[in-house]
Amino acid sequence: MSDAAHVGSFEHDVYRKPFAVRPPTELWDRPSNYRNYEGGDKLPKKMNVWLVQKTGQKAASVVSSSSGFEDGDDTEIIALGYNVGKYYGAVGIGRDGNFLQWGYHAPPSQMTDAGRKLFVNCIKYISRF
Repeated sequence: MSDAAHVGSFEHDVYRKPFAVRPPTELWDRPSNYRNYEGGDKLPKKMNVWLVQKTGQKAASVVSSSSGFEDGDDTEIIALGYNVGKYYGAVGIGRDGNFLQWGYHAPPSQMTDAGRKLFVNCIKYISRF
């Protein structure tokens, strides 16, 4: 996973409490690998993302495939990761029961303010499950 997440809805509880998370967004080039997967050639050439961390690394990892991820009884996708080497739609942050799947690897010192707040909010959120 790179340092960014694709911009989705910021209406989920994890973006609201206990800390308000309103990350600045940027337009990044669509990773060339996205075109190698079904529907990837229909994605915009510039994609709206926000920085979760600042490492400058471009890892090709993923928390999980989004295909079937939410078929479970108690799972949800919280954010899609901007991913070089994988496909658009790969889970960057997800919840499976009371298990947080956090696809970013930076220590808090390399997370953005929004990334740190979101991480804390996610832990608080999953503690109720």
